[in-house]
Amino acid sequence: MPTVRRIKPHEWELLRTARLSALADAPYAFADTVEQARQMPDSRWQQRAQAGSEGTEVVSMLAFDNDHVIGMATGLRDATNRTITYLVGMWVAPVWR
Repeated sequence: MPTVRRIKPHEWELLRTARLSALADAPYAFADTVEQARQMPDSRWQQRAQAGSEGTEVVSMLAFDNDHVIGMATGLRDATNRTITYLVGMWVAPVWR
């Protein structure tokens, strides 16, 4: 049974893998390209995972089948109404759709 949970700060490599898979699978659905994402330094992925785990401005969720990432979602908090979070990106591996 798949599970979904917030990313942990040390899981930046899982985030990178999921994002690269998403960009390769559905390039039309995201603002950046797979090539741009591949060129990002590890420090940027680490920063994204840290911020996504804190959930203050952005929240990053990962979906798992056992230990394998099968999806991800990203939400951004509204700047004026902190009770609102906007879903700005989501991807599920094709075999799980």
